[in-house]
Amino acid sequence: VASTCTLLAERLLSSIPPTTTPSTTTASTVGRIPADIALVLMGVILLDSVNMSPAAGKGTPRDQQALDELQRRADWSTIKLGSQELQQQHLFQPTPTDKNNNDSKVAALLLDTNRLYRLLSESKFDPIFWKELSVRDALRLDYKQFTVSPNPDAATKGGSGGGGVFGASSVLLSLDEFLSKPFVQQEVQEYMEDCSIPLLLVMSMVMNGTEPQRSMLVIGGRQRQQQQDLVQQVTQHFLNHDTLQCSLVEMEKEKGDVVDDDEDEDDNRLPMTRLNQGNPKASRKQVAPILMDYYFYNNSTTT
Repeated sequence: VASTCTLLAERLLSSIPPTTTPSTTTASTVGRIPADIALVLMGVILLDSVNMSPAAGKGTPRDQQALDELQRRADWSTIKLGSQELQQQHLFQPTPTDKNNNDSKVAALLLDTNRLYRLLSESKFDPIFWKELSVRDALRLDYKQFTVSPNPDAATKGGSGGGGVFGASSVLLSLDEFLSKPFVQQEVQEYMEDCSIPLLLVMSMVMNGTEPQRSMLVIGGRQRQQQQDLVQQVTQHFLNHDTLQCSLVEMEKEKGDVVDDDEDEDDNRLPMTRLNQGNPKASRKQVAPILMDYYFYNNSTTT
């Protein structure tokens, strides 16, 4: 599934079973779902699936079924939108069924999922919001950490599957904008030290119309030579993986962005590479297992 909220919706729907067949739309005979809960669940599913866009490749039949069932079984006439701004979005439309049945109060409204997605997506990708975030806040807003246990078979066979730990932050702004934030190297280093990780992926997604565009930074810690090797090995692993369709982007050095003023600038920069992803469907859900495989089978640089 594209969204954890699909799993929550499935549990909720199964706990309030309908008393009619799925083809019946008469509200008085259907097990009702609270409209406010349905709205929250549908909003997250739409965001996580990119409005079930085939180009994004994230939505599944289970996500669509959850959306359809929540739509059908929520009594939208009971929804209360607190702000005038939300009320002006016209998120709900009369149903054809309601026009032909003046006596029925059931399913009088349907949620316009396209309008809801546009409203949420504009808020989620709000450039002013992301521009104003500090580096730390941008990294921690959607951060996940992964730990890979050592591979006992690799050790027995003389391999180097040493396991390890890494983090991955999803950011909804371009890497140019992320790298232009003040003190980016220093704040990234401090964030990595706080999380106790030797490697961090900063995964960028921006929308070009309805098409997602993805790129990422592979960043190592301050133990320079050891982490430089790790960054280069991980970068090559991504470049070799056909699923991601990665290409290496040359990075320009930003003058003055160093961690300590008393060290040489070149020696003080965090090891970092930048990749464009040709496959826009490869989100963190696909990238993290690819890196976990590297740690399990190949990595001997774990600290």
